Amino acid sequence: TKTVLQYRTPKNAALLYRLSGDYNPIHVEDNIFGSGNRSSDNRQDARDGNSGEKTPKRGAILHGLCTMGYALRAVLQHADNHHRMNKSHGGEIKLTSVRCNFVKPVYVGDSLRVEVWDEEDRTRRDKTVRFRVFRCVGCAGDGEEQNHYERDAEMVVDKGKAQFSICGSETGVIGTVSRL
Repeated sequence: TKTVLQYRTPKNAALLYRLSGDYNPIHVEDNIFGSGNRSSDNRQDARDGNSGEKTPKRGAILHGLCTMGYALRAVLQHADNHHRMNKSHGGEIKLTSVRCNFVKPVYVGDSLRVEVWDEEDRTRRDKTVRFRVFRCVGCAGDGEEQNHYERDAEMVVDKGKAQFSICGSETGVIGTVSRL
């Protein structure tokens, strides 16, 4: 089963994530590295077919922690929708491990599409899902299920893997999805 969710990152997300202790100015100022002036950027531009041309500035780069938050929000929603058997009696979804590769930056105000799907692994007691995150143009609003923007999307997180377990609960769960 595959879950595809879309999120629009708010303009103030980078300022909020400064509370994590990351005060790097790239998260609040224009992306000064997008100008193509550095030698490593010129090599990347050549690989991308830009042959050293200046690239437009995109603005502040969103914290990786924020991007991961959107991915895990989708993972937890997928787990809640597809793996929690007895929803009326609660049951807590516990995230046990997460890993992924950040392959490109996300910019403040970008829209994200998160794809989550099940991985069959009968040797583990925990459930395993895979996920990818795309930066997309023309995405729908927050938390909406969409899947028709694939041609306008660029992968920003790849090879995501999350494991979780579902534990019984006598008191139930108030909520398993964060509201960023």
